[in-house]
Amino acid sequence: MEWQLMTEEQKDITGMVRKFLENELAPVVKEYEEKGEFLMEVFRKCGELGIWGLDIPQEYGGPGFDLQTLSLIREEFGRVDCGFAVSFGASTVGFKQVLAGGSEEQKRAMAQRLLNGEISAMCITEPQSGSDVAGTKTKAVRKGDEYILNGTKTFITNGGLANVYVVVASTNPELKNKGLSCFIVERDTPGISVGKEEDKMGIRLSNTTDVIFEDVHVPAENLIGKEGDGFRIVMKALEKSRPICIAPLIGTAQRAIEIATDYCRIRAPYGKPIGKLQGIEFNFLYRACIPAYHWNISCA
Repeated sequence: MEWQLMTEEQKDITGMVRKFLENELAPVVKEYEEKGEFLMEVFRKCGELGIWGLDIPQEYGGPGFDLQTLSLIREEFGRVDCGFAVSFGASTVGFKQVLAGGSEEQKRAMAQRLLNGEISAMCITEPQSGSDVAGTKTKAVRKGDEYILNGTKTFITNGGLANVYVVVASTNPELKNKGLSCFIVERDTPGISVGKEEDKMGIRLSNTTDVIFEDVHVPAENLIGKEGDGFRIVMKALEKSRPICIAPLIGTAQRAIEIATDYCRIRAPYGKPIGKLQGIEFNFLYRACIPAYHWNISCA
């Protein structure tokens, strides 16, 4: 298998993003890591750079990047801070569910909001169920031309930052996963509250909270697709999300290798760099033999 090199366009885009993040984000990461706070100011500057809504298709006003280009950009975020990368990437996550099952009107409306700097959050996980989407206990009961939502979501990325939520709820508990539905829910709707914010060990620049729904009235027109489509929509949305979720971690690992390599060059007990010691040098040689399409680190 031959590894595809980056195109000139990809080099230009990733170079621009790297320079921006090194200037705007890197100098304050330590301070905000200690605070456990997302940097909204840097997020706003991302909009000035033109990188809001990176994964929104061109037909809905987005840049229409292919998966490889999108992953390369996300790697650059991971090089500087994985926490900011997570919340930045998840800012458009609600669009994926709308794209998977929503009407054209819903797709265009959501895309426009996110391209203008609004933030979405995907409300799936609950205290008793995470990956087990079929175990959802949040309920949505139809009353006339609206639904009444009740339930608690937990570990929600951007739960405290979002302007709009996409919520998974059961409209027919007896049908289990076939009774789930998805709803677009505005953050300022009465009955919504943000619960505790997680004090995490890592990825601390990413906002993670509970979101609580108590007799929340949602217009029936905010249903995505039809009742019972929720499980299919969620699975399809997650399928689109997973590849680019991994990209920042690759960037973090790449930066860790760069730091370790630099240290092995300057740390020189007994008159020579530790990178020349046999056990460490073996690791360098092993890595040098692994083909990669964008590594550019030399241990010489």
